[in-house]
Amino acid sequence: MTNKTRVYRLCEWIDYLVAHPEKQTQKVLKRQDGTMCCLGALCELNPDLVELKLDLDKEAYYHTRGCLGPTPNYSNLPDSVESFFRFTSSYAPTIQLLKGFDSLAEANDSGVSWQEIANFICQYPGAVFDDNELVRRFKSIVNDRRLHHSPETPLVEVYQNLHPTL
Repeated sequence: MTNKTRVYRLCEWIDYLVAHPEKQTQKVLKRQDGTMCCLGALCELNPDLVELKLDLDKEAYYHTRGCLGPTPNYSNLPDSVESFFRFTSSYAPTIQLLKGFDSLAEANDSGVSWQEIANFICQYPGAVFDDNELVRRFKSIVNDRRLHHSPETPLVEVYQNLHPTL
């Protein structure tokens, strides 16, 4: 596992969603053409937690590193990512507040933009993550950006300003 904290990794994910809206797709974590859903982007940024595989049809899927199940799963978040970030539910993060959808996956698959998903996570991290310390620390990064930086400042940059040893 790298020395990146969960908060730093969360900041990387939010920054990626905002910076790469052209990579958004629906219904699968990742496609062969490199497009992915919002949760696939989280997998993509955490290769120490997951492995990317191609099946015989050349479709991509992620699985928990070192633990390949009998059947490829193209749309579910691998257990390693779900437990590392401590999402609030077993399938995908439960988020009743984002346009009425029950999960980030459902919102993504219904056409909610990555920008809107990123904004939601920044505004309501407690609805997505079941870890009070992660939520508290992430909120402090988001609040610091709001108070001391422009809204376009990447969260990773704000994190590094506050924690220069990483």
